[in-house]
Amino acid sequence: MFIRAAPPSDQKPYRPPPGKLSIFSSIYNDPYYWSLTKSIVGFAVGVFVARHLSEELNSADVGF
Repeated sequence: MFIRAAPPSDQKPYRPPPGKLSIFSSIYNDPYYWSLTKSIVGFAVGVFVARHLSEELNSADVGF
């Protein structure tokens, strides 16, 4: 009737293969670092878009 936790497995946690791109694989497989990376990239893209739009709106000949 009660839900029990799964029995512990004897499998080792996933470890990326050694190499130059292993840092990306380790970031992707770690939920904390993946969330942090997505937040930083999203913020940087937002700043870029806001600056670009602001520059476009200020340089356009807007006649009201």
